[in-house]
Amino acid sequence: MTKHLTNLVQCAGIVATMSIMMHIPPPSVATNVHHRSSSSSTLHRRRPSPYRGIDDVVDPSRITAAESIDVRLRRMEDEEGGKDDDDGTEEEVGGGGRGERRRRRRRRRRRRQQRKRTTVPPPESSSSGQQQEHDETTTLMTMTSTTDRPATDVVDVRIVGGVVPVTTDRYPYFASLQYFGGSHICGGSLVAKDMVLSAAHCSGYAAVVELGRADRSLPLNESRNERIEVSYEIKHPEWDPNTVDNDFMLIKLARSSTHFGLMKLNTDPNVPYVAGEEMTIMGFGDTNPDSSVNEPSEQLLEVTLEYVTDDICRSKEGETGDTTISYSSKITGNMMCAMDGDGGGGEVTVDEDTCTGDSGGPMIIRKSATSSEDVQDEWAARANARPVVPTGNFSGTDLARIVGIVSWGIGCASPIFPGIYSRVSSQYEWIRETVCRHSREPPDSFGCNELGIVSGSNGTEFSPDNEEIEFGGDPYVTLEVSLDERPEEFSWAISTLSGPSRARMIATVPPGFYTGYSNYTFHHKLQLNADQFYRISLRDSLGDGMRGYVAMYREEALLSHLIMMEREFYDDSRTDFKRLDHAIYAGENPPSFFTLLIKFDKFPMDLSWTLESVTDGVIMMQRPRGWYNERFEMMSVMEKIPVFGSRPDTEYRFTIRDTYLCDDDITKTCGDGICCNYGDGQYQLFAGNMGDNNILTSGGDFEKVESVLVKLPVEAVSL
Repeated sequence: MTKHLTNLVQCAGIVATMSIMMHIPPPSVATNVHHRSSSSSTLHRRRPSPYRGIDDVVDPSRITAAESIDVRLRRMEDEEGGKDDDDGTEEEVGGGGRGERRRRRRRRRRRRQQRKRTTVPPPESSSSGQQQEHDETTTLMTMTSTTDRPATDVVDVRIVGGVVPVTTDRYPYFASLQYFGGSHICGGSLVAKDMVLSAAHCSGYAAVVELGRADRSLPLNESRNERIEVSYEIKHPEWDPNTVDNDFMLIKLARSSTHFGLMKLNTDPNVPYVAGEEMTIMGFGDTNPDSSVNEPSEQLLEVTLEYVTDDICRSKEGETGDTTISYSSKITGNMMCAMDGDGGGGEVTVDEDTCTGDSGGPMIIRKSATSSEDVQDEWAARANARPVVPTGNFSGTDLARIVGIVSWGIGCASPIFPGIYSRVSSQYEWIRETVCRHSREPPDSFGCNELGIVSGSNGTEFSPDNEEIEFGGDPYVTLEVSLDERPEEFSWAISTLSGPSRARMIATVPPGFYTGYSNYTFHHKLQLNADQFYRISLRDSLGDGMRGYVAMYREEALLSHLIMMEREFYDDSRTDFKRLDHAIYAGENPPSFFTLLIKFDKFPMDLSWTLESVTDGVIMMQRPRGWYNERFEMMSVMEKIPVFGSRPDTEYRFTIRDTYLCDDDITKTCGDGICCNYGDGQYQLFAGNMGDNNILTSGGDFEKVESVLVKLPVEAVSL
């Protein structure tokens, strides 16, 4: 039963409304919350999680970016804490000094990679069915780029041997999934005006999607290209990160595309049918054959591969490292195989393939060199709506369409192992139904009316009662507070942050306000000045912090709107951890900022960093350990950090860490920086844009931690 509780709290002449939606009758709510500005709060039951013991099931579209990140990081902590699925076997791990010190950790990492790319162990018996459902639909699990090589020492590279399409607008439906700062993560395809089809193992890091951009070295042309924020992701409910089965994901965009046509999907299970049938893949993936570097292509490249039948694919077997790998039991009915050469039937010259950075992109069978027969028009929509009769061929009046999605493989451009792609026809009905439920403009070809689904019925609004919070057009932020088992100890306060002048309180929740709401998540909406810094103080009366998290978004709870996230305000060994402060800037374009450029080594999960104002005792921005996962291996990313522009005497401390569990004592941490044993990783901190060339500090060759004090250069101080 749903119960709404509204509290009107009046303070200093301002009325704040709090709307609370509960799945069970709520306990009494304290009403002595002090607000100095317009605000609204919404309460959500925490999503089901193996770490929380909460049993209500919520549509995965309601998951926020911060909650998904929190679940993924807690899973990583559990694995490193000894909850990995150790099979008791010993594996020799080579690779120099770092490899020896990391033997235990890399053995666990290698097992994870082999589950995804080779062996298929059964699910852990300790996992409940409900927890598995949560893992498959709402958590962030991304597939690694394996560091193991086949016996022939073929390296992981993508797109290998690709060529630039004849025209720059050849694949207008191709989507580039991007992290903050524009780093390309994965590919995808526009299948509805507001939905992109990609791979489930790409989930968790796409803040925006770019459409129609074939050359990333050129500035974004808004008349020809589109950059749209990601609203949420929906992974296939039976996605298995261990076997990589059902590697499908749909991404809901914050708005509809207005420029581009939609790609059609193959519904015929017998297409492709004949070994050697040609298929085309495109992407921005790595182009350098050296496994120690990652050089994504600036231009969209295409490559043609040949279909390998399931029987031939399952017969493939070879050595990787000290392990014999066989595809015999790895290829499911939701997968298909392709490789360069003659379809896998004899001697193969392999110099073309897809790999890191191409995941999630479409594999198509096309009819011409132009996009006119790829993109849906009115006739194509009617044609696709007809019942499909399996024919085993793709000719005559059939149109080009997506048959597969780049998924996984053993190495890249391997002469032994074909690449594996998710077979679109096997899960067309799930794709169709999901698009019909979530898209506000589903294509006619999906026949949503036949399913009895109201288009966009799941929507993008996060508020459970679908009520819009009106602030008269003024900017606001969403504060997400995810509580632990002792919520009565936690409180927070937001005040102005303007140097030595007296701080002014904006809003506060006192201790005891959250009493009775263990493991719940609140969403508070607060109106803030977009051009001003504020201080948010997180407090815990017991002194051990809160084992939950606090996140703040610019208006909607989208990853691209994330302002801050704190999930490390917890230490159960302490009694003095009573307060932690962050600086927050609600605007999109701070007048002064630092740019942090990070080039990762092969272990991005080990990296964490913090920039804090020593003068004010606040964290300006941070990324905890595990924030960057294996998908960032050998990549470069940029982070933009707002800083105080009118205070030249402000001193900042930048701290970067590289930590992992020591081999000789896993209760302790070791570290060896991000250079130079496993890649030439480095970091550079700039004042302003990189192009200004105001480097404040740089490095990479350290052990566990490196910390340096910096100031904003006088010439960069805004007046």
